[in-house]
Amino acid sequence: MRLVILSVGVLSILAVNTLAKQAAAADATAAVVPIERWSCLFGDQEAKLHFRIMKIKTDPGVDGRIQWQYSANQRTLDRGEFQIGRKDRGHAEITLRLPKLRAGVIFKTELTVAYVPRGKNVEAASLTKTLWLFPKDPFADQRATLEKRGLTLFDPEGQTAELFEKIELPHQRIRNVAALGDPADHSYLIVGEGTSLTRNRGLAERLLSFAAAGGTVLMLAPSEGTIPMPGEGDADKPGGLQFRQHDVIREFDKRLDPKSLPGISDFGSSKVSLRTRLSRIGMQVSEDGDWPWFTVEYPETKGRFVFCGFNLIEHWDAGPTPRFLLDRILTPRSDK
Repeated sequence: MRLVILSVGVLSILAVNTLAKQAAAADATAAVVPIERWSCLFGDQEAKLHFRIMKIKTDPGVDGRIQWQYSANQRTLDRGEFQIGRKDRGHAEITLRLPKLRAGVIFKTELTVAYVPRGKNVEAASLTKTLWLFPKDPFADQRATLEKRGLTLFDPEGQTAELFEKIELPHQRIRNVAALGDPADHSYLIVGEGTSLTRNRGLAERLLSFAAAGGTVLMLAPSEGTIPMPGEGDADKPGGLQFRQHDVIREFDKRLDPKSLPGISDFGSSKVSLRTRLSRIGMQVSEDGDWPWFTVEYPETKGRFVFCGFNLIEHWDAGPTPRFLLDRILTPRSDK
């Protein structure tokens, strides 16, 4: 395991101010602030985590030592200590070698970081950050279930199909949604990431009709276009329509990062906003829309339409959240 200190570029001012105020209210003299907002990582890899040591009510210079301990299940996996001086401007980087996991195992670990001022034996501030470790294959124990589910993929762009083949996700690919028959024959339809609703005219209407007839539709982050308001005109009326923000991810698994990923500040780049055109309401898809997630429910037929604006395919390797969110959507189960 290797430890280094360096200057870290971007730090959330809001997070710093919030923690500084909390520390000040508790009569503390310093605060340890995590720079990364994510907490999910793959096991069996090297990870770098950055922290900022902030002095409060005293000379702003940081001079002393950092003590850290990495543990799981009340057992220390590793620990260390190093000096931090004024030249480091309060920035510290800790490099961890994360343990290897068995297939299907999700592991909770904790990294505790403490700052001890020079000439003192008592820490002035400490912070414990939870790190959830995930295996790289989210479907290790789910492929048999997915085989029975009968996933059908419509993917004119091809990236989703390429990934599904690579990770051996059971599915049948179709080239034309208009050829869809009874939902019983294609009970779960996935629309590949990046599909244009503008170039594929009438696609959104066919998908809503398929869901209204009892099928399940999962639309992965389309690139552009408009989705008509479900139930408008002579269309089948849904039982409910719900818009959600990033917090919906935590409802699938409370351990997943809801917004930030390692190297990604926001992976929900396909969102919808309500728009009116020619006296008709529709949902416009764009990168700067309002909601990255919405669902349409048809209780009478048990059909469902899901719009997932998170770029799961594009950011598949950015961390566990894209992989395990797709797993939880396709094979929902308890995360406890």
